[in-house]
Amino acid sequence: MPDPLIATAPPSNNPTRAITSRVWDDRNANGDQDAGELSLPGVSVQVFNLATNTAIFTTTTDSNGEANFPAVSLGANVGLRINKADPALSGYALTRVVSGKPRSNSDATDGGSVYTIVSLPPSNTDPQRNANRGRNISQFDFGFTQGYVRGFIYRDRNRNGSFDNFDVPPEDRVNGVTVELVDANTDTVVETAISEVFGVINQQAGVFEFTAVPFADYYLRVPNAAFAVGAVLEGAANTVGDDFTPDSNTPPFVTADFTLDASNIASGSNVRDDVEGGFYQGTLGDYVWLDANRNGDPTDEPSGGINGVTLFVDENNNGIQDTGEISTTTAPGGSPTRDGYYVFDELPFRSGVPYAVTIAAEEFLTGQLVGSAIPPALTQPIQMATALCVASRS
Repeated sequence: MPDPLIATAPPSNNPTRAITSRVWDDRNANGDQDAGELSLPGVSVQVFNLATNTAIFTTTTDSNGEANFPAVSLGANVGLRINKADPALSGYALTRVVSGKPRSNSDATDGGSVYTIVSLPPSNTDPQRNANRGRNISQFDFGFTQGYVRGFIYRDRNRNGSFDNFDVPPEDRVNGVTVELVDANTDTVVETAISEVFGVINQQAGVFEFTAVPFADYYLRVPNAAFAVGAVLEGAANTVGDDFTPDSNTPPFVTADFTLDASNIASGSNVRDDVEGGFYQGTLGDYVWLDANRNGDPTDEPSGGINGVTLFVDENNNGIQDTGEISTTTAPGGSPTRDGYYVFDELPFRSGVPYAVTIAAEEFLTGQLVGSAIPPALTQPIQMATALCVASRS
């Protein structure tokens, strides 16, 4: 079997080697040939003499994006080049050059009217195999790219405008949120993405991505439907300090305008990959305690709060926990930390409809509150941050 590193042309007085170069669409603009990135067929590639700058061979990339030159003479040092005006590259720019991945990165540089690769190994023969055959070359490739946008959506529970991954518990990234890429000049939606789990090894949730985006001015928008009843962000509000800002109309949220262009690919002028969208909903919580002196103050009770009490959000105010109504159980917590703490997190904001928090009737029959009386106030809807208390019978 022929050695794949040795050109297959027969020995002659004109030794040759094969050169193969791939031209590909670097969809995420990272300068590396990632799995799933497409080839660019139909691109005209030349082998040219470095000393005279004249073309020696010309071919067109095949369906695999490969330009194959099977018999390049070893008599002169050569390079590869592609004309910038090639129609197959309309809308593309040369991707960045990255180090450390010689067989999968892009090796081309901007040569004015052409893109060039001039770092091919010297055209020497291989004395270990056959003096009339040179080593084949297949690791020098051309990567082209357009714009790339990436970000993620998260629940900003502490409303500080920053994703706090190291909080206990950490803030959640949110899947299933629709994000629109909008042309800033025409206000038309160019593409839509849905936040989802991204990556294979280091998986991250809540990520949205737009690849191969034409160079232009854009903004991102989370549409009204994402905040509707039953949607992932139902009743949520946009946090202050993230990359999203409410616009001047109604619920949609947009980023500040940004531009993707080819002015400085090496510095990422075509990439916006750091967009963070933080959203939060309502939180209702306080304490349940034994109010021995009936003064409504939980801090002066030596017995402290009562753990293990079940409470639920009574959506229809019937005093019964119906299917779908959320519940929680009191435990040590809050600030300051005390027994008897409860909290309902991620409650959708809604205008004119208060939440009613109810203690399950079983608690007064067989649970933690047997023999206790419930204050009249608990029969009314409870507003945000209103404490619950239990009075002792005497």
